[in-house]
Amino acid sequence: MKTMMNLSLNSFLFFLIPFAIYSQPIERDRLNVTDENGLKQGKWVVNFENSKSIRYTGEFIDNHPVGEFRYYYNTGELSAVVEFRDDFRSQSRMYHKNGNMLSVGYYFQQKKDSVWWYFNARKEVLSMETYNKGVLEGEQVVYYPADPSKVKVKEYEKSTFKDGVKNGPWEQYFESGRIKSKGVYLNGNLSGIAYYYYPEGNIKLNGEYENGFKHGCWLHYGKDGQLLERSYYKKDQKLEEKEVEEFLKKKREQQK
Repeated sequence: MKTMMNLSLNSFLFFLIPFAIYSQPIERDRLNVTDENGLKQGKWVVNFENSKSIRYTGEFIDNHPVGEFRYYYNTGELSAVVEFRDDFRSQSRMYHKNGNMLSVGYYFQQKKDSVWWYFNARKEVLSMETYNKGVLEGEQVVYYPADPSKVKVKEYEKSTFKDGVKNGPWEQYFESGRIKSKGVYLNGNLSGIAYYYYPEGNIKLNGEYENGFKHGCWLHYGKDGQLLERSYYKKDQKLEEKEVEEFLKKKREQQK
């Protein structure tokens, strides 16, 4: 009898243990849990407001996102994958609705940081930008649209930023790689002498900018290098002959 009771008890425990094992993850796998302190914990699946469409999925520990988060358009396509490295840094890959890459780069404290690349929906690279904690800092390059997996990417424009504003050398290029135009930006505006070129390489036009406006003498050349015209500007307005005389007189007085 005692033996029978032991067998019955063992059988009961045998069936009870699996039940306990498989019942525990149900609690652990609950979605959208907020603890007694109001902190997000575990896996979260969040929909768009008043919609059954998923907005994002990811996991939290004490309200901090950890690991991979996936974001979606309200039409269901994947819009971004963000990999949270720690409480400060994350890597982001954003997508067009057709699934091709839109941009890739890093965040620091939820602000763009370091190098970011941008693409159109045809997989063609468009530009590269450098950020420092959400602010453009350093080189920005705009490209002639091209798929880097198929052809060599060619630069169209190069600029330099300081504290989010264009400051420093600026250049544009023809698809051949030859220089198209060049100058210098100061506080977001072209300043000083700028040069413009023909595709063959000869200078086409050069003159001075002041606060982004043509100001002073501008020289126009033919493709053969022959000077075609000398004109004068004041705040982007081309001066007539009498206005030129007055403009040059004032400029000479300022230089004394």
